[in-house]
Amino acid sequence: VYLLTKLWLTIFIIFYPFQMAAKSITVGIPNYKPIAFQQKNGNITGIMPELLQKIAEKEGWHFTWIVKPWPDLLEMLDRNQPDLMTSITLSPERADRFNFTRESVIMLWTQVFQSKGGQVDNVLDLKNKTIAVVRDDINGRNIRHLVEQFKIAVTIVEKKNYHEVCTLVINGNADVLAMPSILAPNYLQQFNLHPTPIMINPSATHFAAPKGRNQEVLDTLDR
Repeated sequence: VYLLTKLWLTIFIIFYPFQMAAKSITVGIPNYKPIAFQQKNGNITGIMPELLQKIAEKEGWHFTWIVKPWPDLLEMLDRNQPDLMTSITLSPERADRFNFTRESVIMLWTQVFQSKGGQVDNVLDLKNKTIAVVRDDINGRNIRHLVEQFKIAVTIVEKKNYHEVCTLVINGNADVLAMPSILAPNYLQQFNLHPTPIMINPSATHFAAPKGRNQEVLDTLDR
């Protein structure tokens, strides 16, 4: 009995620190391939999740992935969930709402796309056009600022994800759409979309957390 008790005590002492060190972190995934997305088999992958996994091996972190449309994830972040957000670009307004890593991961460019035969070749061609964007997405903000600078009248239509945005254009309910150029290969062939020369506003993509929370996680990611 003494030897058995001693054995269990030894096992407990060996593994207890690892159990205490393990940290469970919920992570928002907006299905933005190749940045952060869910594969058909259910696995989470992409530039940012793979970076997180490498860091997790050293830190003993465990991730629970939350896959939702971008507007839903942003609303959750305002309500202090998830613990960590991927694929988010830094802006003055967002800096007031969330905590960000100091280091960025990817640079994104907003680009305008149209269906085959579209006549948009420059910013002035957007006059009186309907532009489809994802709600609460930085690319929608970028295109709004662009047309405001040129004093161009447009109609902005918002949807929940880029599949819905592309559907608007291909069905003729919008003339063009704005999205990050890095995401375009996911949609160009499926929706027969074509890039325009309009490419604006390089934006740095970071990890973010709810305001005032999980700063230690962000600091670890910045190391």
